[in-house]
Amino acid sequence: MGQVVRSLQAQHGDVAATLEAITAAAVRSVPGTDECGTRLVLERRKVESRAPTGDLPREIDRLQERLGEGPCLDAVHEQRTVRIDDIEGEERWPRFPAEAAGTGMRSMLSFQLFVTGSTLGALNLYAREPHAFGEEAESIGSVFARHGAIALAGAQAEAHLRAAVASRDLIG
Repeated sequence: MGQVVRSLQAQHGDVAATLEAITAAAVRSVPGTDECGTRLVLERRKVESRAPTGDLPREIDRLQERLGEGPCLDAVHEQRTVRIDDIEGEERWPRFPAEAAGTGMRSMLSFQLFVTGSTLGALNLYAREPHAFGEEAESIGSVFARHGAIALAGAQAEAHLRAAVASRDLIG
């Protein structure tokens, strides 16, 4: 985790690079993970897909956006962690499981990204095998999501400060 945190710190002020570092490190660090992506809350209501490690996160994000339901949306708005052991037989959402099964995704873990009560989005881990995420993966993923949220919040704050300084210099 120390190595991951150092790599995130190296991306300070660059939100896109920080998100890419988070998703790449999650694939390497959380057991069972094949791909990863993030969804960010923008302007308090729009949820946007960012830094996917491949096509599967993009496809699942588009599906959840179109249907208005799914594990990532629940993690962003309602629960801190949402786990799907096997999409086959999943019953929490009326339409999402049947359509998601066609993407090749079988297991999923979604973690809410937040800092001091302010929701930033979700970190989503994907696997092509059923029951890919056990208690260890959930525990490591949870710690990883917390550290990632702090790095993301720091990168966003630094990006805002840089933009403010640049505007001030331009006006001056």
